[in-house]
Amino acid sequence: MTTLYPVQDVFTRGEISPRLHARASLDFYRAALSKCENFVTLPHGGIRKRGGTYFAGEVKISAKKTRAIPFIFSADQAYALEFGDQYIRVYAYGARVGTVEVASPYLEADLFELTYVQSADQMWITHRNYQPKVLTRTAHTTWTLEDFEFLDGPYDPLNDTATTLTPSDTGHLTPQMTSNSAPSGTASTGSGSAAAWQMFDRDKTQDIEIASGGDGYIRYRNAGGAQRVIQLVFSGGGGDDAVGSVSAELAMHIAAFDQTPFDLTASSIVGINDDTGFQPSDVGRTIRLLGADGIWRWAKITSRTSTTVVKIRLYGHALPNMNPITRWRLGTFVPGKYVESGSLYEERLAFSRKFSVYASATGDFDNFALGEKDDDALEFVQAGGGQANDIVWIADSDGALLIGTSGGIRALSGSGIDEALTPSSFKNRRSRTFGCARIRPVDAGQSFLYVTRSRKSIAELTQTAQSRFASDDVGQISEHIPKQGVVELAFQADPDPLLWFPLENGELGGYTHQPSQEVRGMHRHRLGGTFSGSDWAVVESAAVTPGQDGNDDLWLVVKRTIGGVTRRYIEIKTAPFEYGAIADAFEVDCGLSYTGLAVTTVGGAIHLAGQSVDVLADGKVYRGLTVSGGGTVTLPDSSTAAKWQLGLPYAAGADTLELDVGGRDGSIIGRRKKVSKVILSLLETDTTGLQVQSFMRGRWEPVRMPSIVAPNGRATLFTGNVEVPIDDSWEGQGRVRIRHVNPTPCTIRAFTPVFDAEP
Repeated sequence: MTTLYPVQDVFTRGEISPRLHARASLDFYRAALSKCENFVTLPHGGIRKRGGTYFAGEVKISAKKTRAIPFIFSADQAYALEFGDQYIRVYAYGARVGTVEVASPYLEADLFELTYVQSADQMWITHRNYQPKVLTRTAHTTWTLEDFEFLDGPYDPLNDTATTLTPSDTGHLTPQMTSNSAPSGTASTGSGSAAAWQMFDRDKTQDIEIASGGDGYIRYRNAGGAQRVIQLVFSGGGGDDAVGSVSAELAMHIAAFDQTPFDLTASSIVGINDDTGFQPSDVGRTIRLLGADGIWRWAKITSRTSTTVVKIRLYGHALPNMNPITRWRLGTFVPGKYVESGSLYEERLAFSRKFSVYASATGDFDNFALGEKDDDALEFVQAGGGQANDIVWIADSDGALLIGTSGGIRALSGSGIDEALTPSSFKNRRSRTFGCARIRPVDAGQSFLYVTRSRKSIAELTQTAQSRFASDDVGQISEHIPKQGVVELAFQADPDPLLWFPLENGELGGYTHQPSQEVRGMHRHRLGGTFSGSDWAVVESAAVTPGQDGNDDLWLVVKRTIGGVTRRYIEIKTAPFEYGAIADAFEVDCGLSYTGLAVTTVGGAIHLAGQSVDVLADGKVYRGLTVSGGGTVTLPDSSTAAKWQLGLPYAAGADTLELDVGGRDGSIIGRRKKVSKVILSLLETDTTGLQVQSFMRGRWEPVRMPSIVAPNGRATLFTGNVEVPIDDSWEGQGRVRIRHVNPTPCTIRAFTPVFDAEP
């Protein structure tokens, strides 16, 4: 038999599905692993042990689910928001911001159905069961959450029933006068006309002389103790014309915030809330009313009296009279039917609900009044196309507003190339894509990444032409990882392009995404600690914000059992170790750092009381130390250190695939093989924590390099090649396991098994 030395110097396809473990003919086979756990596949080809997680704080209510949401004003001002059961807390750059806490209406069950869109210091938060809210930052420690007020829209279809709405007032600043002093107050003109009242009688068909010459005034003075005078003074009119200065009508309305709400009475309940009439939930709802003068107004319901009577405040023009109104539209939004997702697109604030997309007027995010001008608000119905598929998210992309539905993705844009989206210029195109889950997609730079309808796969959306897109399942070769159920997505651009996605089994999924270099590799991460008998902690939520050091921060909400009690912690994944001193490496989870005088004991780890932790102290490894009930950790043998990294341990593991090289008559998949040793090409690796094992023998072989450990017991970092003998058997198929167990760095650039195989 010939001894073979095949090299695997690329791991960019990460951990592939067990369904592909015998597909050695595929191009990516020699760039893949059967297991990639707590290792990250690098764009350069190798794999690197992930950085640990730094403890930032415990959530307010550890017994309940919590979600992390990013709030990014700029690359220099970024926050992570802790959304819990009816509260929001604020974190920035590794710590909670003071005692900032904002009350919210969102219950634990609502948290992962919230969607959000942000512009500068404002974030709009939506959920179908809640009126949209606006979270505003006015200062670093000053945050408010308020209802978002839609002005004049959007609305349900025009009433087509016989039901009329009759107002008890008109919203005018003056009553409808029948004489100069009736029904109340006094009307007068500069000319002393007895017909001055006709300027306030709601009739625009007659002219009234208000001055015999070019100067004059028209005035209304209300009755009662507190005098209010409305007066219009003019000059320059009339001239030598004998007619003098004439006018038809002066109508002034009371500003909505100054109005006393008045009744609006429906003639029946038909056409209102599915023929149930007005409901308490209609308070705050808008109504559009067409007056007898042919002008639309809008009003807001302030209270509900009965199924047929509500009180309203009127906005815009006052009504010409109190006649029954036959043409009206109720506001679209009621509990259970509020908007469900949002985005910004071409200076418009856009929301979606069910089959519709609503976009504000350009540059006026509160105004949703429809119109025909280019900058008026827009409304698109049946955005799902031929199928009646619910819209689950909308997102801004180059040249289009992407509309993700349960049946696929559509692109809404202006009708021409580089043409703006307007009420009269639009096209709505279907793309050949997968159905979407109700999970916020992420912009991954060169493409969009989104979760498919089943929540068990992740797809990439790329633009193939103007407003045309196509999708591909990026996790197809690693289908077993997202098949655990994707919870949400978070994309990290620096230092490496990585997609992170918590899974329903508590693992943290990772995906190295650099399609321009054909780098597409999935990996799995199990955080240190346990929960309910599992061997790892449960990651419930993930969010990415820009960090202070130029790297992006990955914020995690992690659930563990500590001292028999469920604890949920906010943690930040640390930046990967690169080109530094080993004492600075942070390769523990839920950890803390200490830098100062050389000490034997450090405190502050009360969140890990009773847990077994690893410590890297001045570059020396201590494993299995116990945190006291008071949160202190003591080094053995009265040792001291000035720089500590302590936290829960985790191991990184990589399993290779069956070897398939050197067969004289074809593939050697399935033939017996035996590995005698492996050659590892390492970069900045603590070899004292590195071990190799045959699949069959089950004994871990350490990397024995005594010269790498300094005389004082401190580990040092090694770059180069190492050989590790292996006790293998002929039944092992040439597969090898690699793991690193110390709280220190490990990067594997290449792997070369030395093996014999049956001819």
